[in-house]
Amino acid sequence: MGFQEVDHTADCAISVWATDLPSLVAEAARGMNQVAGVKVQRGSRAHRDFSVEAPDAEGLLVQFLTELIFAQEHENLGFDEFGIQMSRGKLTARLSGGLLESVSKPIKAVTYHNLSIEQTARGYETEIVFDV
Repeated sequence: MGFQEVDHTADCAISVWATDLPSLVAEAARGMNQVAGVKVQRGSRAHRDFSVEAPDAEGLLVQFLTELIFAQEHENLGFDEFGIQMSRGKLTARLSGGLLESVSKPIKAVTYHNLSIEQTARGYETEIVFDV
């Protein structure tokens, strides 16, 4: 499992890979946090459970990452531990994190630009483009 930042002309992108879809979503969140320079304060932890629905895995991924951006922008919360479960058309998340210490490169949105989750020899892979 892992992720790496990918050169992109206008925005920011990461390539993500994992053995299964829930792990892919968690790695995408870690990658997005790294690209944005998210730092969570040490100390008390915040926990959140939520679910999102979408017609496909790409939609679930975008909805999930969008929820994380919303928490950063509107609640000053960052999450760094991700328990993800997925079933047809539904993603359920159990998150752990805390108040944000800093975000060095805020992400405005997760895009659908060329977004496609592919099953490969090493599991699942995708490239995600962020609007920064």
